Amino acid sequence: MPQKYTLNAFTSSDETHKIVFYTWTPPHPPYRGVIQIIHGMREHMGRYADFADFCTRQGYIVCGHDQLGHGKTAQKDGNYGFFGSEDGCECLVADCARASKILSKKYAGLPLFLLGHSMGSFLGRLLIVRSPNLYAGFICMGTGGDIPAAPAARAFLEVVARTKGDKQSMHILNQMVVSPTLMRFDGDSGSMAWLSRDKDVVSAFTDDLMTQPLFTNRGLCDLISLQMAATSKKWAGKVAKNMPILLISGERDVIGRFGKGVVQTYERLKLAGCMDVQCILYEKARHEILNELNREEVYYDIYRWLQDHQPG
Repeated sequence: MPQKYTLNAFTSSDETHKIVFYTWTPPHPPYRGVIQIIHGMREHMGRYADFADFCTRQGYIVCGHDQLGHGKTAQKDGNYGFFGSEDGCECLVADCARASKILSKKYAGLPLFLLGHSMGSFLGRLLIVRSPNLYAGFICMGTGGDIPAAPAARAFLEVVARTKGDKQSMHILNQMVVSPTLMRFDGDSGSMAWLSRDKDVVSAFTDDLMTQPLFTNRGLCDLISLQMAATSKKWAGKVAKNMPILLISGERDVIGRFGKGVVQTYERLKLAGCMDVQCILYEKARHEILNELNREEVYYDIYRWLQDHQPG
C-alpha cells in the first residue's frame, strides 16, 4: 500500500502566509536519508506521491512544500501564481531555505538531498550556492540554460505588472513566457502535451483544479528574474567544487531547449571545476520525467545515484 503523507506548516519568509509542508515517511527505520523536493511552476507536492512512495520503499524520507502561489498554500486566499508585490522571487528562495533548515534540524544525522524540478530546479541552483553545507547532493531536474531574450521579457512584464496590475493574469502572457505550450509533439495537439508522452498524466494535470490557475503578471516577472539569476554565467563559479550534482532531463524537454540548455549547464559546472557532476538525457522523454512512460527507469537511476552518494 502506498505511503500516506502527513501535512504540517511553517511561516513563510513573507511573514504572512502559512506554507503547507508534506512528509512521506518509510514504514519503519532505519532511514537512509531525506529528499527535499522543490516542485515546478503551476503544480503542487501531491503530484509527487508516486515517486515519494518509491523512495520511501528504499528507506528515504521525502518532504516538500507547496510554494507561495501554489497548491494548498494558495487555497486559503486564492492568490495562485502570485508570490508578492515586492521580493516575490526572494521569498520563494527563502522559503525553500527555511524548509531545508527545518529538515536538517529535525533529521539531524541523516543526509539531506535536494531535488528541484523545472522552476524548482532554478530555486535549487540558488540554494546550493547559499547553503552548500546543508546538502549531501543536488538533483537538478528539468532545468534550462541561458535565455537571451529574458532581460527584454522581464522589462516588458514589469511594465505590464505596473499598468495592468500585479495580480492580474493574462493567458497570452503565460503562453509567451511558457512558450512550450504552443508546440506540438508527435501528433499530440493538446496545449500541455509538452509535459509528458503519457496522455493520462497530461489529462490529470489539465483536470487538476490546483494546476489550472495561470501565473499573475507579477508572478511571471518573478519567474523570469529567478531564471536569470539561476542561469547566470557567474552561477557555476559559485557552486562548491565538491557538491555532487545530477543533471537529469528529457531529451525532448523544451525547457532545456531539447537538451542544449542542460548540456550548457553541465559544461559550465565542469569548466568551473566542479568534480562530481553527471548528466542524463532520456531519449524521447519530455519535461516531467518523473511522470514519463519510462518513469521506472528514471526512478532507479535516481536511486542508484543516491546510493553512490550516501555518506560513509
